[in-house]
Amino acid sequence: MKEVARYLNTDLDLIAEQDLTLLVQALETSGFYTLHAGVGDDGKWYATLEINEVADEALHLRQPELTIVLMLDAIEALDAPARALWDACMSKTLDIGYQCGDGARVRNELTNATLSRMSALGMGMFITLYPCDIDN
Repeated sequence: MKEVARYLNTDLDLIAEQDLTLLVQALETSGFYTLHAGVGDDGKWYATLEINEVADEALHLRQPELTIVLMLDAIEALDAPARALWDACMSKTLDIGYQCGDGARVRNELTNATLSRMSALGMGMFITLYPCDIDN
């Protein structure tokens, strides 16, 4: 059976030199789910978040553009203390994940408006391709 390539989700990865707890809590209040948040062996704070699956399903965010716009809306609405932590992050990266497939191609657009908003917030971007499960 052919596996169809598909968009999985988008993670927000943060790295900072100070405690990110307040920022993570503010983002969780806005519909994010924390996959990981804490201090690394190097003393830096790391956090990985994504849009809460319930919100994702309710809003049918099956495209990276829709997911990222929701993320940007939440980040741009942060209160001053959380926004100061956001601004102080040394790395703010969106990681767009796709399940690879051998079927039809997947093509998703990120519009200039979305890319401009990401840039204004100091964000970078990765695209991660996950292999199909060979056992399926």
